Amino acid sequence: MSRPHSLLKFKKAQFVLSRVLTELTQNESVDPNYQLDLEFDREINALLERYGYDAQQAIALIKRHEALEDSLRMSPDGALAQIYFEILRKKQSKVEQKSKGLVT
Repeated sequence: MSRPHSLLKFKKAQFVLSRVLTELTQNESVDPNYQLDLEFDREINALLERYGYDAQQAIALIKRHEALEDSLRMSPDGALAQIYFEILRKKQSKVEQKSKGLVT
């Protein structure tokens, strides 16, 4: 009667994991994409923290923005586009007034 060799399976998995970790460690120092990914990760986390968002909230904002862009692309003269551009115009006007010192 044979029994499973759990320790042997564990040691084999441990060895494979060790090799993969060694390979990843070697690659991260020479792969420019890895360095770019690290930089992006640091920057995005800093922005999330700065503005008080978590990852799910940021993704929801991006999806809403993409949906708005799709809607505007499909109907550039539609009601949604008019509302969107009116909001942008008001924001731009406030920014200009603020820069001229007219609004506090």
